[in-house]
Amino acid sequence: MELEDKFYPERRFGGYSDSDCTMRFYLRIDTLLKPDWVLLDVGCGRAAFLDTDDPYKCRLRSFKGRVAKVIGIDVDSNASENPTLDEFRQMDSDTWPVESGTIDAIVSDYVMEHVPDPEVYFSEAQRVLKPGGLIFIRTCNRWHYNYLASSMIPNNLHKKVLRRIQPGRKQEDVFPTLYRCNSRRAAKNMLKRHGLEGVAVLHEPEPGYLSFSAFTLAIGKFIGQHLPESLRAVLYIYARKT
Repeated sequence: MELEDKFYPERRFGGYSDSDCTMRFYLRIDTLLKPDWVLLDVGCGRAAFLDTDDPYKCRLRSFKGRVAKVIGIDVDSNASENPTLDEFRQMDSDTWPVESGTIDAIVSDYVMEHVPDPEVYFSEAQRVLKPGGLIFIRTCNRWHYNYLASSMIPNNLHKKVLRRIQPGRKQEDVFPTLYRCNSRRAAKNMLKRHGLEGVAVLHEPEPGYLSFSAFTLAIGKFIGQHLPESLRAVLYIYARKT
């Protein structure tokens, strides 16, 4: 962290940089959060962030107790261990195990890159949301150099590669990547086809994956500052059911 503080000195005041994509995403949700919401965490996972994030980020990312109910759905049964949920429901088909018109907000954090059929995802989102319900998605932009490189690595080798470049990441948190709705254009088209009003925004965060040396971090920061907008790493999708 001392190395990252050198390149992003504002981290010394609060523990995060002005480019922090996690803070940007969850602070936006926090500004809209309502205590009577029923919130659906799609692809909820086991809340791996509790292993790594600082206490403030953990509180910001956990909605339990801040809304009326948090329901989590996932294809992975390990997600039943997620302590930030009020209720977990296993996904065993394309249809989400959620009643129609019962959800105030959907959150999906780094899930879309793993979704085999985004058409089904957005169709189900449209179905379960109440009128005026919101969608918050954070995912990766497939045209960023990091993900272009990742897409060239076969999925069966991802765990081995990540073990080297992200030694703190647990193997059970690594899933196949498909990138089927991971560009701004694809996201906008998907929202339009499913009658959702929204935006797709790109952002370049600090290159934490290059923080193993001052040289690589400096190169990553320089590249990030000069990338065209369309090539930035993080894709945010924010939408509303009209």
